[in-house]
Amino acid sequence: MRPELRPELRPELNLTKLAIELLCCLRNDVAGKAALAEKVGHKSISGELKKQLKYLLNKDLIELTIPAKPTSKSQKYRLTVAGKDLLKHENE
Repeated sequence: MRPELRPELRPELNLTKLAIELLCCLRNDVAGKAALAEKVGHKSISGELKKQLKYLLNKDLIELTIPAKPTSKSQKYRLTVAGKDLLKHENE
């Protein structure tokens, strides 16, 4: 069972359900777009998934594992310290 974030506690972040699911998926692991899509139940990498990943990157909640090569086929995502703190505080 995966703990859920309560977006109403952080209204300034304006997190969608998909963004919350992505953060939860990255809690204990790094993952690429295809793996994240599968984990959240999408058949493929959707435009909305890409949009939410970009939003989370811009809010510094996640980061690229290969920042020097953002379009690398080996690119994956991981939580930042801020992302880990958000999950930790929201689930207390």
